[in-house]
Amino acid sequence: MSLRRLMIPPAVLAALIAGGACFAGENASGPGFPALILTVPADTTAKSGGQQDWSSDHIKELLARETGEPDIEGSTWKKRKNPKTAMLCAIVFPGLGQIYNEKALKAVIVFSVETFYLMNIFHNYRKANDYLKERDSYDQYKPCFPGSEDLCLSYEWRNANFWYEEYKERTIDWIWWTTGVVLVVMLDAYVDAHLHDMRFRVETARRGGGTELAVVVDF
Repeated sequence: MSLRRLMIPPAVLAALIAGGACFAGENASGPGFPALILTVPADTTAKSGGQQDWSSDHIKELLARETGEPDIEGSTWKKRKNPKTAMLCAIVFPGLGQIYNEKALKAVIVFSVETFYLMNIFHNYRKANDYLKERDSYDQYKPCFPGSEDLCLSYEWRNANFWYEEYKERTIDWIWWTTGVVLVVMLDAYVDAHLHDMRFRVETARRGGGTELAVVVDF
């Protein structure tokens, strides 16, 4: 799939190159993502009249020189990521899938959110287990009245059982919520791994006596 085309008019293109414009791509993947810095070497003047050369071949040569790529058409600015590996990492440890995709901020957020949900699972499970032990320490039935042969459910047992059931249900709820969060995180890691492989190509064309510059994104 290609997103075509971002056209830069000749006048704007001339201003960018003549001024040594810097296309600095801020990326969530953190340091290491290259920025396209466009400067003008001394040989940009034309053979006559002191005019600059805006031909397609010359612009490609300038871009190739600045990006360090001998072939702009086939250049790739990001290292390929494996979506399946990203999903597996997301399951193994909170935020690991985002770290694999070089998304530092996302990794911190995911780690915090998943840790919060997991801690609530353990907290409610521990409380349920405590009330279960407390319930089992009481007699379930006691005489309804002193000296009565009729037995009624013990208040202490009933109260402890109520809280045991409450925390058990809370534990189950938090497990479901955590499962949903993990699925979302896995999907995020999967999509980011796909988008991490985007390829940027630069195309030029002559139109109306000027030169157009098209930046094409393939993924």
